[in-house]
Amino acid sequence: VHLGIDAQKFHPDASLAAYVHETIGIPLNRRVFFYAGHMEERKGVHVLVKAARILFEKFNRNDFHLLILGNREGEETRFFPFLEGSEARSHVTFGGYRKDIEKLLCGCYVGLIASSGWDSFPRTAIEIASAGLPLIVSNLPGLNETVVEGETGYTFPVSDAEALAGRMNDMLQNPARRDEMSVKARKRVLDGF
Repeated sequence: VHLGIDAQKFHPDASLAAYVHETIGIPLNRRVFFYAGHMEERKGVHVLVKAARILFEKFNRNDFHLLILGNREGEETRFFPFLEGSEARSHVTFGGYRKDIEKLLCGCYVGLIASSGWDSFPRTAIEIASAGLPLIVSNLPGLNETVVEGETGYTFPVSDAEALAGRMNDMLQNPARRDEMSVKARKRVLDGF
């Protein structure tokens, strides 16, 4: 079923590879993991933030950045306790609402959706894939259909921040595999949606 995704708007563009870093203020040596959505409990933003801390502390990664969009002013503060006392805090940015998401995606590395309650087959997931990003998503019905496991991305057990951090680490350790998934993710959108 064609979902009305604008594959011309959401597409890879190497000329915008540094846009997200320059616009958001992320060091160029960090690969950006991207989330855009609501801040309500079921969307699993707390899982994303916990995973960032685990990735930094357990896996000793400092070459990543987690960009979270969709927070209204002040909504992000409830997630700060998950980062308290950790240098991982400097690797997480809450960017609010943006009108340039298609440009930001051009410099991102992987899309994340960590819903912990329920979800569907979100349009955001398909826009992220259309931009040429693999996805790592919670293994929830509907949401898990946004990826072909091991080909266009990965699933992880619901609310399991440790497993999500492991998947993120795998993407960082295997850039060639990530790049192959990127091509397949975009092709799947063009062929199927």
